Amino acid sequence: MPTANVLTSYYRPKPGGFCKRYFRAINALLEQGAKVHYLAVEKFPIEHSNCHYHRFPWPKNYTDNLLFWICFHLFAPLILLYIGFRFRITHSFAFGATYAFLLQPLRLLKRIPLALFLRGDAITSHRVKGKPGWVILLDQFFEGLAIQGVGLYGVSDSLTLTVVGRHVVCKPARYSTLRNNLDVFNNSGKANYDVPLTIGCVGLLEKTKNQQVLINCLDHLDKDTVKLNLYGIGPDKEMLVNLGEAHGVNDHITFKG
Repeated sequence: MPTANVLTSYYRPKPGGFCKRYFRAINALLEQGAKVHYLAVEKFPIEHSNCHYHRFPWPKNYTDNLLFWICFHLFAPLILLYIGFRFRITHSFAFGATYAFLLQPLRLLKRIPLALFLRGDAITSHRVKGKPGWVILLDQFFEGLAIQGVGLYGVSDSLTLTVVGRHVVCKPARYSTLRNNLDVFNNSGKANYDVPLTIGCVGLLEKTKNQQVLINCLDHLDKDTVKLNLYGIGPDKEMLVNLGEAHGVNDHITFKG
């Protein structure tokens, strides 16, 4: 069987679950004997003879600005095209609609499969965060171009169907849900814990994270035995404070920032 030559792109490695999953995907391909090429401004923390870094010519510490993203969107598709033909790429994949959009010219011209993995709904996130309407419309337009003809895989049925359903003209070639491989949990009885039970929740304070369900649950527990620590900032902090006051549980909630 011929060796698969896989191309992907992400602008630079950074801490967090997104890149952790992304690097796992690359390592899984390498373990299967594939050659992986990637375009980025900085080398990924992956050491393997079949993993090939292609540098996007930009200072790695100056990527948090509009100029970078304009240049990246303009020139990355051309560089990815060159890599695709120069190294005889046979497959490509992207984590996020932005990078699938950048790989679309290669998919079309070289007629190779492109897989797009989504772990969140960027358009809904924009709405929750109050982004301007023109930004939402522009991102939704690019998202439609990104999903056209790809294999689309979301982390939940809700995410996958929401993204596919909001585009009338552009449609993926196929789509499904790629769930986490979690063992089934069987509750065998009441858990033992020290009092107070301290619960921690980490993430942006916004509707899609659903911190309010924890505050609602706190209202039904013995409040003197439970503490809730919320780590993060976001637009819903005031709403969560008001919800805690309404339930009379704010003395047992700490906003850690």
